[in-house]
Amino acid sequence: MMEKLEKKQEMNSVQYLLQQMKLEGISCFEDTFISVIDAYRRGKAAEQALKTFYRIQDFGYGIVPKVYTYNILLKALCKNNRVDGAQKLLVEMSNKGCSLDEVSYTTIVSSLCKFGAVDLLDEMAYKGVDPNVITYTTILNAFADQGNLGLSFAMLSKMFVRGCSPNIHSFTCLTKGNSLMGRWYEALDVWDGMIKEGTLPNVVAYNTLLHGLCLAGNMNMAVSVCCAMERSDCHPNSTTYSTLIDGFAKSGNVGKASEIWNRMINLGCRPNVVVYTCMVDVLCRNCMFEQAYCLIDNMVIENCPPNTITFNTFIKGLCCSGRIEWAVMLYNQMERFGCSGNTTTYNELLDGLFKCNNLTVALQLETVKLVAKMLVRGITPDVLTFNILMDAYCKDGKVESAKQLLNAMNQLGLRPCFISYTCLIGGLCNWISLEAAICCLQRMITDGVPPKISTWNVVVRHLLCKMGYTSALQYLESILAAD
Repeated sequence: MMEKLEKKQEMNSVQYLLQQMKLEGISCFEDTFISVIDAYRRGKAAEQALKTFYRIQDFGYGIVPKVYTYNILLKALCKNNRVDGAQKLLVEMSNKGCSLDEVSYTTIVSSLCKFGAVDLLDEMAYKGVDPNVITYTTILNAFADQGNLGLSFAMLSKMFVRGCSPNIHSFTCLTKGNSLMGRWYEALDVWDGMIKEGTLPNVVAYNTLLHGLCLAGNMNMAVSVCCAMERSDCHPNSTTYSTLIDGFAKSGNVGKASEIWNRMINLGCRPNVVVYTCMVDVLCRNCMFEQAYCLIDNMVIENCPPNTITFNTFIKGLCCSGRIEWAVMLYNQMERFGCSGNTTTYNELLDGLFKCNNLTVALQLETVKLVAKMLVRGITPDVLTFNILMDAYCKDGKVESAKQLLNAMNQLGLRPCFISYTCLIGGLCNWISLEAAICCLQRMITDGVPPKISTWNVVVRHLLCKMGYTSALQYLESILAAD
């Protein structure tokens, strides 16, 4: 019964059963607590996992937690960014004579990479626990994700020095890190080093390299990598082709994107929703909206229904091309395809409405309908939603309404960004007064939102119009001096 409740995440009922077992004197084994703690780990409830762990001693059955139980709890804490709690638990394990293993260290090592993971490796060695390739790769990956490639390569060197051979995952992490930093020459060097070490690339490694080449705009080499995959025993998958299609879409080469699509189909690789969505993006970027709509119909026929991202991609393409009526019609058809709009959907439609229609009409009619639908369907507006609305109100002279929206953001717990304030400052300059705009600028700085160049451009432009160059410069210097 307890196992079924855990699978359903009905943890209150699980705790009730544990309490009843204690009251009735029913023996409880460590495995029971392990399964409960693990259920909390899967549900990302670190605090409850910790409380359950300490209830083991409360039951008084002489259960002494083993390293396996501690490791599950460590995973729960680290998954919830409770690194401090994980470190305390390591100390507790040591104090209670529970020997830490490589899993214990590896579990928290990636969370500690910002402050002291390398020292932790030395501690492992001191305590006679040999870091394995998973431990090293975890640290290496964390450094690569942070863009700290120097430390990543230092960790690779440390692996070789300590006689721990890197595996395919180690090399893939380095390839990914270099690719994300735009260093595709270095990514290729890592790839060559991997081959020299006798490590054969898998599909994830190939896709990682290919993604980096596409990010760098090196599509010819990306296609060469795909061809190498097709010739090897490691065949391209849908991720491979979707990456290539997306790369060609962003470079505006619809012909090559279509060529990759046809090649994928001919080789018997069935496109998934991600690949279809990439192709919809390609067609929309080239104003081929009829073809994009036919492709969505084909997705249903091929039993690969479109998702919300597919529709958002299509709606964005239509709005950017001024086809707002078609975009609204497509939005109304989403439910027929089993999809519902999200915040991004409404943001695209709102932005499209304001760019294509008379602002006053859009604000009075269509916008009210869309925002009402958002709220009725439980979709929370985000900062971008407010920025779009504020920009429209300011351009239409309804600055007071824009100010109310800024206050509403704070009430909803949303932090206004520099765009929020810049929109309002521009509206105040155009419709109210320069003094009111300067007050808003000062509030922006007080609220801890640093003005960007675009913010200062708005202020300076209106200062020049009102005061002339010399007076505007003096006024601006006085504002900066006051800060």
